[in-house]
Amino acid sequence: MTLAATASAADLSVPDSAPHRQILVLLGLLCGVMLAPLIAYNQTPSATLYNQLAAFAGLGLLVAGLAWSRVLEPGWRFDGVSLGLLLMSVVAAAAPFTHGLPWSMALTSMAMLLGAWVAVQVGRAVTSRQRDAVLTLFCVALVGAGLLSVVVCIVQMFFPELANGVLIARSGVVGSAVGNMRQPNHLASLLMWACVGVVWLEQGGWLARRLRSAMAGTVALYVMLFLFVFCVVLSGSRTGWIGIALLVLWGAVDWRLAPRVRIALGSTVVMFGICWGLMDLYAAQGHHAFRAQARLSDEGAGSPSRLAILKNAKDLLAQYPLTGSGWGISTLPGP
Repeated sequence: MTLAATASAADLSVPDSAPHRQILVLLGLLCGVMLAPLIAYNQTPSATLYNQLAAFAGLGLLVAGLAWSRVLEPGWRFDGVSLGLLLMSVVAAAAPFTHGLPWSMALTSMAMLLGAWVAVQVGRAVTSRQRDAVLTLFCVALVGAGLLSVVVCIVQMFFPELANGVLIARSGVVGSAVGNMRQPNHLASLLMWACVGVVWLEQGGWLARRLRSAMAGTVALYVMLFLFVFCVVLSGSRTGWIGIALLVLWGAVDWRLAPRVRIALGSTVVMFGICWGLMDLYAAQGHHAFRAQARLSDEGAGSPSRLAILKNAKDLLAQYPLTGSGWGISTLPGP
């Protein structure tokens, strides 16, 4: 399934807008959402530099396409998220003066924060008549990124000799899939958002319309959720484990969702158990190492290093109760 083929199905029709104007929207989503997390090529010191640049390029194309297609309402939207991002940008800009943070690091942080602010503002500016169509296209791209990441995970875990480092990154963690961004937590986060995306597509009936059957749409929902959960297990990311719990909680408390969708979300914990059992059995047969099992045995469900980081953050807040530590302070001051 290609993103371009979904334009008509998503009903992105804009008054007085020709199809060539909407191509920028599709290109932006293809570049910034689907392809950005799949770029395997990297250079030090920033392993994800090209992924970030692709995401920014996609955001620029998307904004231009939405503006050209006349689906953005003029004016700024003032909300808590936008205000928080702007305040954090100001703090990042002040860090070179207050804490001696190098300007290169401060500007990088500001770029990310302001990029997120632009994304929030653009999302809120989409006209109500086109909002569902744009969100559907976004979720199609997100699910596409998730499905392509499933392929990457399977190669990294079961056919590592096929990972050439160009199209598919080599996993530097034995017994774990890391995705093309080479970070299990990034991979798990992407897969969780892919789960959210496929829920939107099924809840809105997009899957049923494309497959021309409500039953087929529900089956596709279960299949994709299972694949995403399976790759979360392969990643060994405890962030992903928490994400599974949040999916179950979402299905339990959100009464706006259709019953079939709520049941599917609740079943993700069962999928997790089945996937874990299958990988446990696979590892026991001596076919492959299973890092998630080893981490659970050695460290438990918690993460000692992250607990130490939380303790350090608490101590920093105690040192700077009014102003906070901000960018540029990574260790506690000496006695």
